[in-house]
Amino acid sequence: METALTSFGAVTIWTLYFSQGPLRPPLCVTLSELRKASLHPAAGIRPCASTDIPLLLKYNEGHEQITDICMTRLVIVESPTKAKTIKKFLPPEYQVEASMGHIRDLPGDASEIPVSQRSKEWARLGVTVEDNFAPLYVISKGKKKVVDGLKAALKDAQELILATDEDREGESIGWHLKEVLNPKVPVRRMVFHEITREAILDALKNPRAINEELVKAQEARRILDRLVGYTLSPLLWKKIAPGLSAGRVQSVAVRLIVTREEERRAFHSGRYWDLKATLTKLEDLKPRFEATLQSVGGVKVASSKDFDEATGKIAKGKKVLLLDQAQAITLRDRLLKAAWAVSEINEKSQTRRPAPPFTTSTLQQEANRKLRLTSRKTMDIAQKLYENGFITYMRTDSVNLSTEAITAARRAVETRYGKDYLNPTARRYSTTSKSAQEAHEAIRPAPRGDPSGGDADAHGGRDRADGAGSQRLRHDLEAYHRNPDGGCADHNHHCADQGR
Repeated sequence: METALTSFGAVTIWTLYFSQGPLRPPLCVTLSELRKASLHPAAGIRPCASTDIPLLLKYNEGHEQITDICMTRLVIVESPTKAKTIKKFLPPEYQVEASMGHIRDLPGDASEIPVSQRSKEWARLGVTVEDNFAPLYVISKGKKKVVDGLKAALKDAQELILATDEDREGESIGWHLKEVLNPKVPVRRMVFHEITREAILDALKNPRAINEELVKAQEARRILDRLVGYTLSPLLWKKIAPGLSAGRVQSVAVRLIVTREEERRAFHSGRYWDLKATLTKLEDLKPRFEATLQSVGGVKVASSKDFDEATGKIAKGKKVLLLDQAQAITLRDRLLKAAWAVSEINEKSQTRRPAPPFTTSTLQQEANRKLRLTSRKTMDIAQKLYENGFITYMRTDSVNLSTEAITAARRAVETRYGKDYLNPTARRYSTTSKSAQEAHEAIRPAPRGDPSGGDADAHGGRDRADGAGSQRLRHDLEAYHRNPDGGCADHNHHCADQGR
């Protein structure tokens, strides 16, 4: 234990550095004990190791006892659940608080617009288009109490740590917290993609500054939402249903729907006939397979792909046979009397490999297909699993896995199924989408053995879908590295080790 000393009038602040494990409150140290420990000013002050964790103790000159412990680090996250989970992994001198999401935003309605700005034309939008699209930010409704609580907590802190999510929204929340709280102490940005002890402590050792580029990206998206949504949404209320919104995403979707409707109205239908036979062996009464008529006399039979949508007729340049009803019936009657035979059998070997790890998009697709969950429900469950430390960050477009995750999965396969079932080389995936940002690794289970990342059934407080999602992720991660043959089902990705 080493010490540093700072005096403020009648109060002396001792900063004690503990290098052998955390010292947990309550702590009561007498002046005589300090003398014995050679920590009193008369005994001299030794330099402090920069790697040790500081803990502040207030010593009042008129008393013989130090009894007050000051929390020296304030950590702010978005949600109480995340705060509760992270608190387990941090030393006792860290105070973790939740901002409850965004504390500041563009005005939601007229009542939130400052009185001094209400007379201005752009006030309703909250964006000054003429002034380089400058936004007007106000503390959101119901967040004043949260802000007051955070300011009070910051008074006793010697450092502010912003531990919001490592995406555009998280970076923006952190930036707004810094702007509103206006801290007079150092500010650090702490980021992690999974809530486990190792990840949290590693993030604590490697802080960074707020990424202004991410903040600007989120701000641009938010302003675009406001400019588009405030003008288009009222039209949807009148024409479709009240309460609908159309921001930067929905407005594009509306445009696609309109374009598709215009194509539908301009479409000209065409009519064609074809034949399909259900065949079986003579000695077997059960149907075995279906066969579709492909050609007659060496001429391909027309299908839907051969028509021109603008005219409803066979497209120019297509050399096909267009059957009408009478021709199809005549051909059917002839074929029913004919002798059928299989002229050729072609056999092909096929290798099936596991699908790539989940991205946000493929997670939503699989949850809908297997569990019949909506995208919103899926993301709500994923958010809970992430905040409780069961999975890694759930908003990602990458299929990459960390080396630690691949090593753990291969070890699990070898332990459970034996070395014969372990793929000879680690299976790695790469993202082929040009628009992918790949800021985070793929969605995967958090490490087992961690208090927040154990088996799903060992933890209460989660519904059936939560458990199913967590178990599915763990099962899939192990499947990626098992040996008989499994593969890439997603057409946007390929297996790097297979060269596909």
